[in-house]
Amino acid sequence: MKPGTPGFNGARLREAREARGMTMLALAGLVGVSRQAMSGYEHGQLSPQPDNVHRMAAILDVPVPFFSLPAREESATPTFFRSLVAATKTSRIAAERRLAWVGDIVAELEEFVAFPDVAVPELADGRVPLGMAEVEDAATELRRAWMLADGPIHDVVALAESNGAIVTRAEAESSAIDAFSARLMTGSRPCIFLGAEKGSAARSRFDASHEIGHMAIHRRVTRSQLNTPTELKRIESEANAFASAFLLPAAMFAEDLYVPTLDGMRAIKPKWRVSIAAMLHRASALDMVSESHARQMWISLSRRGWRRLEPGDETVPLEQPTAMAHAFELVVGSGLRTAGQFVDRLSLSQAEVQRLASLPETVFDHMPTPVRLREVTLRSATPARPGQVVPFPKPDPVGD
Repeated sequence: MKPGTPGFNGARLREAREARGMTMLALAGLVGVSRQAMSGYEHGQLSPQPDNVHRMAAILDVPVPFFSLPAREESATPTFFRSLVAATKTSRIAAERRLAWVGDIVAELEEFVAFPDVAVPELADGRVPLGMAEVEDAATELRRAWMLADGPIHDVVALAESNGAIVTRAEAESSAIDAFSARLMTGSRPCIFLGAEKGSAARSRFDASHEIGHMAIHRRVTRSQLNTPTELKRIESEANAFASAFLLPAAMFAEDLYVPTLDGMRAIKPKWRVSIAAMLHRASALDMVSESHARQMWISLSRRGWRRLEPGDETVPLEQPTAMAHAFELVVGSGLRTAGQFVDRLSLSQAEVQRLASLPETVFDHMPTPVRLREVTLRSATPARPGQVVPFPKPDPVGD
């Protein structure tokens, strides 16, 4: 019997396979082994031959050393998914696996860089249902805590990052998942994952605000609650209401929408950067339109074909995360790590790090040094040394 691969960890094989949304049978077929053999690899009963290890690494897009990492401790922290009902269990697990990889990237960066402190107040614990007035108050309180006026928010992603959240935008394994969020195991920092496939930047801003709502009002929600259909429906409804109130403060929105029609909403969309559908929901919640009028407007919206693509979508820019990319550029540009060393320490592929950290496509081809960034400054004029922490100054509020 040929010897296997010393140090091979089946738990990491399973993690990589699940991150790609692949079944054990499918992977076994691509590698050219039986499902029973693949099961033995994952459960530590068999050790794969080196050539099979290399095949699995290529198929799963992970470096070979990934399979020698220690098993990861499972997180008890719940993950909040947009469109949870439509998403399969396989796609949800894949999303959670990749979220853990984001945590690995952040932990590596935090050896040298201090991201902004988490500044998300706990405005409710999520265990008790909230009324409409309480959700409105929570959204207003967060705006005040983040020093925002009652006007439009210029960049929701930048706002979340400046208040300590990690945001990534990448393709999810399933189109049924628009966005999701959780607290990273490394330091309990909140992380928001936004889908790169989102066709409308306005809707993506709502997704980000929805996840911010979970951070603020559902801090103590448990996995068991999310597995209870009635509780899940209530929690998602509260996050939607929070996002609506957070993006469209009642008084100023009502003042701008003095003609509560679809065309009136279309006219103010470039200013508020919120979808017409979301504005219609908000106008209904605020009793700016009657139930019958709202019903007719929904019918009209469908007839115009605006459920798939709204007018004005092309004028709203897609907000991109920058915190991880700026931190990476600072670490590499300061000579603390080369780009290759950084990736090697993570045991992830260059392509995966690039996707999850929102790095430029050419980042591994050339990294200029030194790098000067407005968002990142050294604590002193002394060049950074390995182990020295570099802070991210908190920027000014990003509301208009």
